[in-house]
Amino acid sequence: MTTPAPAAAAPVAAASAVEPTAAAAASAPSTSPTTGTSGSSSHSLYHSISAPFAFIASGYSSFRDRYNLSCPGPFENLHREIKNTLPTLHMIEGAKFDITSIMSPNFQVSHSFQWGSSQSPPNYSFAAGYQGANIMMNGQVDHDGALQGRAHYAWGVPSTKPDFYVPAPSPSPAADSKEPPQPPTPPLGQRPSAMTKLQLQLSRKTGQSMVQFEHDHVGDSFSWNVKAINPNPFDAKRSSSPLGGGPGRTVSGAVGLTTTGIFSLGYLQSLTPALAVGTEVMLQRVRADEEEVGVTLGARWAPAPSGPLPLPTNLPAGFPSPYMPINPRDPVQVFSATYSPTQGIVHGSYWRRVNQRLELAAEIQMLVTGAKAVPAAAEGAQRSVLGGKGSFEYGRREAIASAGFKLDTVYAGIRSMIDSMGRVTTVIEQRISPGLSFQIAGELDYSKPQGGAGRVGFGFTFEA
Repeated sequence: MTTPAPAAAAPVAAASAVEPTAAAAASAPSTSPTTGTSGSSSHSLYHSISAPFAFIASGYSSFRDRYNLSCPGPFENLHREIKNTLPTLHMIEGAKFDITSIMSPNFQVSHSFQWGSSQSPPNYSFAAGYQGANIMMNGQVDHDGALQGRAHYAWGVPSTKPDFYVPAPSPSPAADSKEPPQPPTPPLGQRPSAMTKLQLQLSRKTGQSMVQFEHDHVGDSFSWNVKAINPNPFDAKRSSSPLGGGPGRTVSGAVGLTTTGIFSLGYLQSLTPALAVGTEVMLQRVRADEEEVGVTLGARWAPAPSGPLPLPTNLPAGFPSPYMPINPRDPVQVFSATYSPTQGIVHGSYWRRVNQRLELAAEIQMLVTGAKAVPAAAEGAQRSVLGGKGSFEYGRREAIASAGFKLDTVYAGIRSMIDSMGRVTTVIEQRISPGLSFQIAGELDYSKPQGGAGRVGFGFTFEA
């Protein structure tokens, strides 16, 4: 009995065995001298260029995850702790009243009155603000017609680190429970974010109007900031040429376009869980024929806390603290330093949190510049002739140090400091009731003649 089917299947199997070979030959790259060699060489060139960067990125990612690098915050906030502790930014001279009306959870208006200051004339301003989920807008106009506005837009940036401190809600005590109520949960720490900012100021006075564009990006272990103040990419570049008829006569004319403004770029990177370093580069080109570049180096040392903060000593045993709680992962001591080699400015600060009530801060600012040559016609410079070969300006060695504290009580807050110039400053804020507070400030400057000079101020803040 014959079975022709297998014999017929042999050619089919042979044909199917040939088809993959032809397909592979068709899909294989051509080896012609014009195409195959160039394609292979371009791929190897791309791989040789990108491989080092990919290796560095992979190594950095592994290093970041292994050592749990912290989020350093923006470069311009290196000294943020001492700014909130010392009373410099909270000083009031004369009288100041702030009245805020909260119209809705997203919109509010405020009125501000200030007078009696020796440094500024009496002023009234009206402000309105709106805040949504990702956007914040605020505008202010004063009695002279000067307008100021700000707008912030927050972009969503997911975090790659799952260990950010998110406090669990504490259960409410029962009605018949004798346990005291639990304190509020602490706020979140610095988290990754990206925010675009716009700030403008319009004034009828010459030279006081400005516009500023800014973008902040804060990552898990780094941050960068770019800023542009009064940018003008189409400013006219001018040059001067001599005129006939006498010496010193020149004529100016536009010869092209250039970019003017103030531009800065800052970057801060965590190297260890406690140490972050960075730099900021600033280009100032206010006019087309003037340009100045400044560089600032910065470092921040903020070790993780060794344990929970001690409770204030004036609390009964077992009683919860009525003060604002602290994130247990926030550092309790921070040392920050910045140095600008182009200007010779050194700024160092140290901040420490003792407990929920008390914060200590100290800072030093130094100006260190070397001697430099100056033109012989320079006026007002301290010059000395060196053998008749030229003149120079003496270097400067100046420094000022200050130390202070911030103390919170249940209904009040005290900020005070003393500096090496003989100034003593104190600001006290008394919280009378929710939404109503009273401030009183004073400063004594013992470096002034006739026993020193002082200034005082007080203010009211009301929210409804």
